[in-house]
Amino acid sequence: MRKIFVASHGKFAEGIVNTLSMFTSTKNVEKLCVYTDSIKTIDDFEAIIDNIIETNPKNEIVFFTDIMGGSISNTIAKKLPENKNVHLVSGINIAAILNFLLNSKHEENTKNIISDSINGGKENMKYINQSLK
Repeated sequence: MRKIFVASHGKFAEGIVNTLSMFTSTKNVEKLCVYTDSIKTIDDFEAIIDNIIETNPKNEIVFFTDIMGGSISNTIAKKLPENKNVHLVSGINIAAILNFLLNSKHEENTKNIISDSINGGKENMKYINQSLK
């Protein structure tokens, strides 16, 4: 089983999950909005991450974060070496996560889904003005 989390600075994660719910079920997606009233500090966030990892030893855990190298991604990244069931994807966009959610329904290999989703997210970003020329 997979546990999916979208984590961000501020309420970006809330907006992403809300938008995703317009396209597919998000019942298995949790949002973690750091530096807000719900998660005030990075220490609070780290305690939540530790709890998620400790309570899901047999599940694959996928974290989608907003900025590579930011405090949220870095907090999760330091947990990766000792937790092989944890996956971290940073620099997210809606297309990439939507791709992940839709492909998760019929693909079992999480690493493959992540790779395809990253590619899909990149392909979705276009400078439309250049397309018009």
